[in-house]
Amino acid sequence: MKINSDVGVFNLALNAVGEKANVSSPTENTRRAEECRLWYELVRDQVIEAAPWSEATRHGRLALSSEQTDDTWAVGDPSPGYSHAFALPADCLRPQYLKDFKPFELTTESGVKLLHCNTELPVLRYTAAQKDVALWSNNLLMAIVYGLAGHIAQPLSGKRTLTNALIGRANDMILAARVNSANQPQQTYDALPDWIAARGYRNTIQQQFFYPMGSLLHVS
Repeated sequence: MKINSDVGVFNLALNAVGEKANVSSPTENTRRAEECRLWYELVRDQVIEAAPWSEATRHGRLALSSEQTDDTWAVGDPSPGYSHAFALPADCLRPQYLKDFKPFELTTESGVKLLHCNTELPVLRYTAAQKDVALWSNNLLMAIVYGLAGHIAQPLSGKRTLTNALIGRANDMILAARVNSANQPQQTYDALPDWIAARGYRNTIQQQFFYPMGSLLHVS
């Protein structure tokens, strides 16, 4: 049976914890639903950020926010060392890399998330906030289910060992997704060695820059 709703995710997580009763609505007034609501969005987004899941990966051109026009830096200019600042897409959870693999950094200014880089017309590959359960692969679904189950296990069952086991299963699935992505064919760029560059060869090869993925799950 295909799970295509938040309540389906809640019930799979409750089943993983060992709860015998399900919830009929995410908003129902029960302890089970309350615990699921408390953790669901946080766990969902953290799992999606933690690996480059294909169903949450998108590409987009970025809107220019500011650019550096001279050597005098002022508040509102791109970060020192970068010539342009761009607003991230509204649905961006975490950037992955620019099309040209150039380095960049992130800041938040006046409530706007900005990406600073030296690319004039950047195309960003990023991880989006994929909220549509029906579009999740089984691996992403179960990683979120086990992650949610791990967060609700302690308050519902009081079993610390169960919490650790469930979080471990979620992290195993995240790590498997990372390995699977790393094994996909990608264009390879290597840095031109200094001893070759010193002889006057043009550096047409560039170092790839990938933004770090999100952290694995952890329950304190």
